[in-house]
Amino acid sequence: MKKLLSYIIILVMLAAVGIVLSSCNGTDEYEACVNGFFHALEQRDYETIYSLMTPTSQTLISKEKLVDYYERVYGILEVDSIEISATERVDYERESVFNYTLVLNSKKYGKLVYPSNVSVKCLLDFYLVDWNPSNVVPGMDYYDTVHKRTLKGIRGEIFDSNGAVLVKNTYAVTVYFNLTKTTDIEKSASELARVLELDEEKLVADMVKAKANKNDTVVAATYVPGELSQSLEEQALAIEGVRVDRSSITPIRYAVYGSAAAHLIGYSTPVTQEDRANEKYALLSDGTRVGRTGIEYAYDQVLRGSDGVEIYLRSDDGARKTVLYKKDATAGKDVVLTIDIGLQLEAEKNMALQYPTNGSTGAVIVNDPDTGAVKAMASYPSFDLNIYAAPIPKKEAAELIKDERLPLLNRATQGLYPPGSVCKTISAIAGLESGAVSMNTAFPYENQIVSIDNKTDGWRPEGSNWSHMIVREHMRGSASYGALNMKRALVFSDNIYFGWMGMRMGATELINWYQRMGIGEVVPFELAVKASQISNDPENKKLLTSEKFLADTAVGHGEVLVTPFQLSVIFSLYGNSGTIMTPYCVEKLCDTDQNGAHKATWEAQQSIYKDKVCSSSTINNISSALEKVTIDGTGVQANVKGMTLVAKTGTAQKSDKEEIGWMAAYIKDGGTNYSVMVCVNGPKNDTGGVKTKIAKSIYTYLKG
Repeated sequence: MKKLLSYIIILVMLAAVGIVLSSCNGTDEYEACVNGFFHALEQRDYETIYSLMTPTSQTLISKEKLVDYYERVYGILEVDSIEISATERVDYERESVFNYTLVLNSKKYGKLVYPSNVSVKCLLDFYLVDWNPSNVVPGMDYYDTVHKRTLKGIRGEIFDSNGAVLVKNTYAVTVYFNLTKTTDIEKSASELARVLELDEEKLVADMVKAKANKNDTVVAATYVPGELSQSLEEQALAIEGVRVDRSSITPIRYAVYGSAAAHLIGYSTPVTQEDRANEKYALLSDGTRVGRTGIEYAYDQVLRGSDGVEIYLRSDDGARKTVLYKKDATAGKDVVLTIDIGLQLEAEKNMALQYPTNGSTGAVIVNDPDTGAVKAMASYPSFDLNIYAAPIPKKEAAELIKDERLPLLNRATQGLYPPGSVCKTISAIAGLESGAVSMNTAFPYENQIVSIDNKTDGWRPEGSNWSHMIVREHMRGSASYGALNMKRALVFSDNIYFGWMGMRMGATELINWYQRMGIGEVVPFELAVKASQISNDPENKKLLTSEKFLADTAVGHGEVLVTPFQLSVIFSLYGNSGTIMTPYCVEKLCDTDQNGAHKATWEAQQSIYKDKVCSSSTINNISSALEKVTIDGTGVQANVKGMTLVAKTGTAQKSDKEEIGWMAAYIKDGGTNYSVMVCVNGPKNDTGGVKTKIAKSIYTYLKG
């Protein structure tokens, strides 16, 4: 009686939706029923679908559960609309099976096409759909669940110019508890906390919480490769429940050389909720690394690649079944830098040896004048990139921010310093090219030079009201060495000569030549570089009206400020006949196959930054003088036997207690033809030995 009543109710419902019911001898009634089902499905009218189902189908699933099936699956697939097209019909006695194509349109996943079928049965002259979960999506069964997982796009790795890996994706050495093998949580946690110097209270709390949540694993500590000593590992493994994993638990971004080239390479950390306020990070999946500094930041989108996704059915016993949608992840590009890690390590080793003794900071840049390629870039003090290797940075990350020495600052590109006497190599070009002087033009006022003390001489124009003289600190009484001309002024870094030459040239001409060489602008480069300046006033009014300020500017003091990087770029013109190449540090972008072979998808194209700034004869004349600097001039401590260096030293006073020391050189003969710039910011009268020792070590490394 109840079954008959159920059929009567179904009959009324079918009539309400316009389904034609008649004897099972007809054929149109089967189609009318299935078309009603298709129409309801396209409209996502799940109540009507339920009303069209056979009583047997309804006994297997409630209306609420049926609606949940559809909404859950189509929700995960983010279905926007549904299309049905029937392709074939097979008739049996009192039953027709319709093969059809189910099309789920999703803005996110595209057009999802599934072949499917549905059976329409004639029961007591009623035409009803014999529904089952495969009518939601093919392959689905009762008690199946639908799941979506993100397929992580592997971040590209970073290499040096010789193929040495600098930053790679690997796994941390993870010390963890297998709670199924731990009988006494507090005892085990206490013992491990003592061995590895961990927070015992937190470790116990984590283990208790995990066990309550029926989790089997608690990570106690992670280490980058090489950090966990064999002794500590053996002690840890002797504790009940402790295990060590090196291959699966904790993915890390590992810097093979630690702090080497840290400022150039930069670091990345997982995306945060705060990041998601930025449109370019809004859709990134949890755990995706985002570049924060250096190349990791500048090439973030290239390195990052893109995530994929897989949506699949899983049976109630946990087995994976039908894949409903899959988009493979795309690996990020590998980045090959122009730097030579051996040269980089040599520079950083010697900076670390020299700087800590006197509290100095500074930078070293080595570039190839012929191409613009940066072969080494170091900033001191540095920091260990592996502080940021794990998903959660080490506690040292917060300490770096508070450190008064500013170890995170890239002094090569972001530190602004007075160039001191290295600027005379720029002023010399201006003086010669403008016609203000020649290499043999002598300073005409030797008789006006006065001795200030037993170390220095000074000069001011007769009749001037200058409060301070121009002071030369090298070769007091050097008139005995012959006429004070351009050549001697360069070798002995004579402030008097260059101050006078600046006045003779005039401010307009000096400004013009400084600007032609890039001072006052931002150097093009993959990393951000601070703009240099000629003076504090962009219009240079003081320079145009004050002879003393003009003279100070011509010797690299006044208010001239440059980054070590820009000064190295300008000085490289001595190695390239007066032309400055555009600097760059990324050599190519690559896809890497399973065997580790790189296939370049993009390669850097060399370009000119400043073309023929001056004539070859001017470069040759100045270079000839600068070759004497490390032989019998101000840079003799940096001399390397068998090597010809076009060099210039410099010192600029930053305060009564602090100075900036410079050593610039182009290796002309006897070694690799690179340009080397050393900058030391340290105690007054204490940078000369530091800069020359660092420079000499690099020249020696590059010696042929």
